[in-house]
Amino acid sequence: MAIPTNKARSVKNDDRLQQLDPKAELTFNTTLVPIDGSETRTTRRSTLAHTGFLIFLAVLTTGIFGLTAWYANAAFSSQLTNNATKTLHTIFNIEVGSAIAVLRILQGLLATLTAVALSNAFGLVQWALISDGKSIKCLQLLGISPATGVMGVLGLLVDTQSRAFERSWAFLRIFIIVASWLTGILLFLKTALITEYVPVHTYEVTAGVGAFNGSYVHSFLEGLQSSQPGYVHTIVPFNLMAMSYNLVGNPMQATIADPIDKSCGSTDSPCDSYLFTGGLSMTTPWPPMGYSSYPLINIYNLPATQIEFTRGFKNSHSFSNSECAVYGSAGVLVGVRLCASENPQMYGSYLAGIYVCTNGTNGGECIDSGSSPNLTTTFSVFSRKASIVTSRLNYTIRSVLDVGEPTINGNLDLPSYRLAMGWLLDFNASGIPAPSSIAGVFWTSTDQLSSSYWSNELYNVLQSLLAFPIWQFNSNNFGNTQLKATEIVSGLPPEFYTTASITKPYTRIVINHYMFMTFLVLESAMLALIWLVPIWLWASPRRLPKTSSYPLIDFAFKSSILSENHLDGVSARLFRANDKETRSILKDISVSLCKKEFDHRRVSEPQCLLIY
Repeated sequence: MAIPTNKARSVKNDDRLQQLDPKAELTFNTTLVPIDGSETRTTRRSTLAHTGFLIFLAVLTTGIFGLTAWYANAAFSSQLTNNATKTLHTIFNIEVGSAIAVLRILQGLLATLTAVALSNAFGLVQWALISDGKSIKCLQLLGISPATGVMGVLGLLVDTQSRAFERSWAFLRIFIIVASWLTGILLFLKTALITEYVPVHTYEVTAGVGAFNGSYVHSFLEGLQSSQPGYVHTIVPFNLMAMSYNLVGNPMQATIADPIDKSCGSTDSPCDSYLFTGGLSMTTPWPPMGYSSYPLINIYNLPATQIEFTRGFKNSHSFSNSECAVYGSAGVLVGVRLCASENPQMYGSYLAGIYVCTNGTNGGECIDSGSSPNLTTTFSVFSRKASIVTSRLNYTIRSVLDVGEPTINGNLDLPSYRLAMGWLLDFNASGIPAPSSIAGVFWTSTDQLSSSYWSNELYNVLQSLLAFPIWQFNSNNFGNTQLKATEIVSGLPPEFYTTASITKPYTRIVINHYMFMTFLVLESAMLALIWLVPIWLWASPRRLPKTSSYPLIDFAFKSSILSENHLDGVSARLFRANDKETRSILKDISVSLCKKEFDHRRVSEPQCLLIY
């Protein structure tokens, strides 16, 4: 309980102190400088006067935090979200270090202001808690005081002598220390380097690879034959035959893609997935000239076809004669049998295989000396949207910027598809010497076909052959006889009309989204604590002493100490005490703020409160 105040001229070595109750606690008594009597009343105005600097720091820190968050999101986000963001990307598109330097300056300024504001806030809290005749335990004061170092705070947190409320302050201080450290590094954790593109000119194009259109096959083959009246053989242009041999590996037309079927690609089910976008070579009109310092062309939101191949069949399957065609002739040893059908086990999936007729053909049938060497595959066709980057120099596809959701294409016109395959493989109809034909590639490689490893090259040829009709006979390729090379035609499906931009690349850093959100949460928590102090003091006004920027001097010269024991004894014990012993000595000592009363003529003796 509190006893009436005790007047003492000196708090050190005062004999009257020994007459106090031995249970009395050590009390710090802070003295206010003389003030006018009209200002002694505790008012919200006078309380807020002590918090003016803290409010200024809080406003400034909040502003810098907002600027830092906005800049980090604008300059280092994974997507361009607004005009301001695009402007920042344009400014910092040359030197990656420039953007990082600006962010580091803002982050360092934010960390400094936050630390200063928190120190000021905790300083006000410690004075507020011992004002107006109230007191707190010394260990609680040590937990609050900004002057207590990290090891001292940790000691209060783990020491069993500390009470729960004393540990709570220590825990808060530790949280702030850790949060301050994390906010300084979070924005640079798990960052990624990405390539962005600066456009200089944008123009309209038709581009992409769409779905297979079987009606184009007949009109295209008729158009070829009519171009050479009287020619007795089927016309197979060399450029198309060459394209069909390695279409999946052509960097001007296709890129390797992640499998859509997530079970695909395992060792038990190896697969290959290709995204056909057509690249720059399948855009109309031709790219504009000029802009020599911009080496790339980005094509946006074009239709693409993804074909996914899985080697072999999951279940045994036998093709019917109507699903197959034999290519060869009597008296020629070269012969192959190509089959294609729907997969009865899965919608949108197709089965295909090529079988070598080791002893040629006779009457439309294979002549085999035993088991027929073969390659088989299961494939699916998907439609999706994509944006790509292509080279102006050699038309190759440099990268795929993004892809849309896939849609299964389950209505492949198989009769027209087989007709297109036969046009490529029937060397008799085209008058191509059998050993020089595509069929001859498989027939002369029977040894390779018997090896699962060495047959991979031929398997790529089979994949290219199966993909070729889909690529050639879509709305945006010259299998569509209405298409023109240098000007955009009307009547194509609307998804083929899009835009392209002449661009140049630059590299920048992208901040991890989760790290950025964690930074926002931690910094917001510290800002909330800073703002909470002046709000609390406004809601609950306190008589605060006038303090300087030197807290150790404030306590040394604005405080008096009363104790039931001679201070020499306490000082001697503290002089040789380590951290734990210091906490043990101070654990039952309280701190309170008392004042001196002043009149116009003299200063009275200190009015000090002893707490039992």
